[in-house]
Amino acid sequence: MSAGAMDHLDELESRGIHVLREAYSCIPNLAMLWSIGKDSTVLLYLARKAFFGHVPFPLVHIDTAYKIPEMTAYRDRLALEWQLTMVVGRNDAALEAKKTFPDGTVDLLRPPQDPGAQGHAEREGSAVPAEPRDREVRARPQP
Repeated sequence: MSAGAMDHLDELESRGIHVLREAYSCIPNLAMLWSIGKDSTVLLYLARKAFFGHVPFPLVHIDTAYKIPEMTAYRDRLALEWQLTMVVGRNDAALEAKKTFPDGTVDLLRPPQDPGAQGHAEREGSAVPAEPRDREVRARPQP
């Protein structure tokens, strides 16, 4: 990797650390979401670096019950090793009622269509894809 590329990465890291420190100094009840995924784990790494190994605010993990057991074990191990304050939430009622993705009704970020309109759109070559192109989905509130 070239020196220019490392300089750029160092600058981005420095900005991230600055933002975390500023947020901590300005927001009294700061918390950070941690999904155990790659992006939020990098943010956790930056938070540790910003505060010299100690994360002074709680991490919030929403347990969807869809993580493999090894990921949950990894979360628990890091929380103990790094002395992280964890807030873990889980909506058991929604999970039991199957009102969560992939069991529940989800809004695939497109308006509902009646079956006749879908057939017309397919003939015209402008059909909305049946599957989302990415994994962004929102749970639709139940009436």
